Amino acid sequence: MKHSARPCPDCGRPNGPKFSRCMYCSAPLSPDDSAQETGVPEVDSPLAGLEASGLSLEEFAAQAMAAAAAQSMEQPRVGSGSPSRPENARPSGLEKQSRAESESSEVRVDLGCRVRDEEAVQVDHPPSSVDLSGTPGDLHFAQVAALLPGHGEVLSLAGELGRGRGPFGPRSAPMRLLLVPSTAYAEADEGLRRRLAQLLEIDLYTAGAHLRRAWPSFLSAPEQVEEGERLAESLRHAGFRILVVEGPAWATDHLPIPINTLERGGAAGCWRFVDEDGHGHDVTSDDFRWAAVGEITEDLPERPTSQEKNRWGLAQRPPTGALERSAGSYVLLDLFRCSSSRALRIRTDQFDFNCLGENRSLSSAVNLKSLLERLSPSAGPVLRVDNAFRRVPHLPPRPTLVAQAGARARALSREAEFTEYVLLLDRAHRGEH
Repeated sequence: MKHSARPCPDCGRPNGPKFSRCMYCSAPLSPDDSAQETGVPEVDSPLAGLEASGLSLEEFAAQAMAAAAAQSMEQPRVGSGSPSRPENARPSGLEKQSRAESESSEVRVDLGCRVRDEEAVQVDHPPSSVDLSGTPGDLHFAQVAALLPGHGEVLSLAGELGRGRGPFGPRSAPMRLLLVPSTAYAEADEGLRRRLAQLLEIDLYTAGAHLRRAWPSFLSAPEQVEEGERLAESLRHAGFRILVVEGPAWATDHLPIPINTLERGGAAGCWRFVDEDGHGHDVTSDDFRWAAVGEITEDLPERPTSQEKNRWGLAQRPPTGALERSAGSYVLLDLFRCSSSRALRIRTDQFDFNCLGENRSLSSAVNLKSLLERLSPSAGPVLRVDNAFRRVPHLPPRPTLVAQAGARARALSREAEFTEYVLLLDRAHRGEH
């Protein structure tokens, strides 16, 4: 299909045949100006010959990419043979698009896949990457992994606890030594800090920072297990509480159980926690040992510092998807029991608080407080809750996690850090070394 265009004698921009004045600079268009035809070739659909070829989708995609790569290298740039125009004339939208396509180092085919031209012939299957930037904010690890074919191990909670580096040291290390927080360190004399600095070969300021922290502090990651055991024994002998974490799979059998609803049990003081698979877990109020809460937040998209204006001086409407949205934050509550090493995890944006009845509130913090009061033993004190996770520093998520989860990467990474934090504290409370 062809469209006739009339160039402006002043600015050189193309105009439609029905315009008597230039729609850009308002210069008059004389009827004698010869109309220039700009041909827009008709492009066939990439899938037009798929049925006739008899090839599979993957084979047809590879051939189409190879042909597109060869054609883009042979064809000259758009505009090299076009009529001469004034030097200050701006290129048309069609020329901009053609130049961008010809100068790009990638070949794009509308088949849901994207490869570089040097890899076009060696494609075995389309990459299974999914953009999660537009997915709802209530996704957890299992739901995100289900959206990524072939990449479930990347976004699993157990896999994340064994990869990269967190606030508690390198997770893939064969052994990690951590200092369990204690109020006794603050009451100790200066000699305790000097002994820690001497054993770890660090300065006194860093040794003091380890002793003041309210969360497990990473001390060392020995490469040899025998060396780590000797160092741990020396630290314990000097009066420090040391927690030893061996290997990246230490938390696999202790991951929390996601809970969706809560029901009254058959006996007095008994509760039935129903997980996301519909299984019930009967727990009495006396079985709870302690609990931990942590707030998980996402990164906000960057806001533009300036706003472009059109030729009339009015602010242009931002493009679709550029509007700022609120961060999807939620709170995690882990309930640890005496009868099991796996905590019961409640997530505020996925838990049904109708079990509170008339005490239910619009505030998730108030609902959690009411829930803890209801779960606490009637004759004893309220269940002890740890909320020091808010002081634990957050490390940037792994590049692989960012590439797969997009804007959800920070929330997923922070959820893994919270899980690592509570599991380490629970091991310390149980007296495991």
